[in-house]
Amino acid sequence: MALTVGSAGSVLALSVSPAYALGAPTVTAVSPNAGPVAGGTAVTVTGTNLTGASAVAFGGTAAASFTVVSATQVTATAPAESAGTVDVTVTTTGSTSATHTADQFSYDGVPTITSIAPTAGPLVGGTVVTITGTSFVNGSTVLFGTTAASKVTFTNSTTVKATSPAESAGTVDLTVTTPGGTSATSSNDQFTYDTAPTVTGVTPKAGPVAGGAVVTVTGTNFVNGSTVKFGGTASSSVTVTNASTITAIAPAKAAGTVDVTVTTPGGTSTTSSNDQFTFYNVPVVTAVSPNAGPVAGGTAVTVTGTNLTGASAVAFGGTAAASFTV
Repeated sequence: MALTVGSAGSVLALSVSPAYALGAPTVTAVSPNAGPVAGGTAVTVTGTNLTGASAVAFGGTAAASFTVVSATQVTATAPAESAGTVDVTVTTTGSTSATHTADQFSYDGVPTITSIAPTAGPLVGGTVVTITGTSFVNGSTVLFGTTAASKVTFTNSTTVKATSPAESAGTVDLTVTTPGGTSATSSNDQFTYDTAPTVTGVTPKAGPVAGGAVVTVTGTNFVNGSTVKFGGTASSSVTVTNASTITAIAPAKAAGTVDVTVTTPGGTSTTSSNDQFTFYNVPVVTAVSPNAGPVAGGTAVTVTGTNLTGASAVAFGGTAAASFTV
């Protein structure tokens, strides 16, 4: 401040230097506080003493453009920068804002997706998919095709988990979006929505409790990697022939009738009378009476043993009995 005094003590002039009139600028917040390395993000800079701002810088790089809105607000367009975090500073006449954590702006690289697991799920959604890639940040969003994931969990810069939303049958690209941009699509990010399988028949429909029966399962929407269960017990061996045929080895199981179900990424087949398989105890013959007869046949023979209920055949050597009654 300069004071000029005339004769008899009269004040002739009072001038105030710009540096004194305007306090040093401060930056108390930047919003948003992140953007792509390509620049172009419109950033609102909040602070004090911003009137008369002559420059706004992101790190050592001048803003592409800026506008002074008021003494407490400036809008600036972020310039292109390398990935990392920089301080946003405002310069007024003779002074530049001091740097601190409140003024920091992060330049994020564009995210990439290198793999997803699993790569398929049911139409109803609900599959938790682990997405692996680069440049992920907290607050990343994930799309399955054009539909937002129902939940996204950030693990670290290379891993995000997303829960698939409901979708129509087909294959879609997953994309991850951060302030740095949106991941480009590729075969690495593809997720298939599968229709649940159905079981329309099993052949044969029965086998021993010891397991081992080779069962042909027919139906729809079978895929490689399908699993098969007899009741709650998994088959020891499953071979997918095509979308409508699977061969499965029956496991050991207690006597009784169970449902045969097929599970794929699209879901598990609903149960019905078409998928039922009966486990039976192997019959044992302990005696025959009489134990001899003429070559012409016709002898009525009583066969004694265990587990004879449900007998479907009686044979003498390789020749079927003329008739039999359980």
